[in-house]
Amino acid sequence: MKNLSHYLPGLIFILISGCLDNPAPVRTVINNPEFVTGLNAPIGMVLDNKQNLWVTESGTGNNDSQLTLITPAGKKHVVANGFPSMIRVQENIPVGLHHLIIKDNKVIMIHSSGDGDGSLYTLDISHYKIGDPPVNASSLEKKDISTFIKNEIQAEYSNPYDIVSGPNEEIYIVDAGANAIIKIDKSGKQSLVAEIEGIQNPAEVGPGKLESVPTGIIWDGEKFLITTLNGFPFPQGYARVLQMDVDGNVKNYKGGYNSLTGITLSPSKRLVVIEYARFVPPPQSQPGWQANTGRLLIGDGDPIVLMDGLNTPTAVVSSVGGFYYVNSFHDGKILRIKTIGT
Repeated sequence: MKNLSHYLPGLIFILISGCLDNPAPVRTVINNPEFVTGLNAPIGMVLDNKQNLWVTESGTGNNDSQLTLITPAGKKHVVANGFPSMIRVQENIPVGLHHLIIKDNKVIMIHSSGDGDGSLYTLDISHYKIGDPPVNASSLEKKDISTFIKNEIQAEYSNPYDIVSGPNEEIYIVDAGANAIIKIDKSGKQSLVAEIEGIQNPAEVGPGKLESVPTGIIWDGEKFLITTLNGFPFPQGYARVLQMDVDGNVKNYKGGYNSLTGITLSPSKRLVVIEYARFVPPPQSQPGWQANTGRLLIGDGDPIVLMDGLNTPTAVVSSVGGFYYVNSFHDGKILRIKTIGT
């Protein structure tokens, strides 16, 4: 992503109904939703088959980005550490590991250097046991992925951000800097799948055309769904979910969002997305990303707000029993949200 208070108090009960694509009531029950705190800029999350949550932390800018496993009971275990971490000066945020997948007993993690270069780190976890000493990043397999994309489309900047396992044992990577999707086949060969077009800027400030800034990607078994953030000034209501086939044909799927950063499917295969925050452009007072304005939304029709007041979420994971995990990049925490009817 180029540019990118405690949470809601205590006990909150929200009942929302009347969604176009599901008339049954959807209920979100929140009772002390903080699942884990004390993380350093968590950004990516994935669940394994034992319901352990694997989380990438960007770190503090002191080469302390790391991979952390969190048990269903909320206990943290550092699995791998020592990944490069730096402060991106433009936004004053730490940059290190981005998103991840677990595939064939390996954790595959995207890493961004913060200055336009990205790599994949691969960790074999076939023999990992909870409580094992952390593995240092310097011992892991590392593969450059930004050089290809910059050369392929003459992009000035690359920022590989999210990753998904697709059909035919291939992985697909969203590059939020180059506004492109690349594919890596099982032999390791990289190829360009699609370039994601931007939109005309509806605001009075900023460039005439906004970059798309693709952020999240999932494969639903038939097509890819991709979220966009859009570039400065990040206008409200213009972020989109796109759909893409395996040949790289891209079209609009759903619009009307604010600065999307993540996507998943509910147990009933409904679209679930997160909005990072609302952005106030200069010269208005207190410009920038507004704290606690992120949202968790569900529905392919008129979306239902499952939760608002989120602070800079970058990942959402659907779990068993109607639970969702949602992180807060700036607060260093993960929320565990219970829903009914999703």
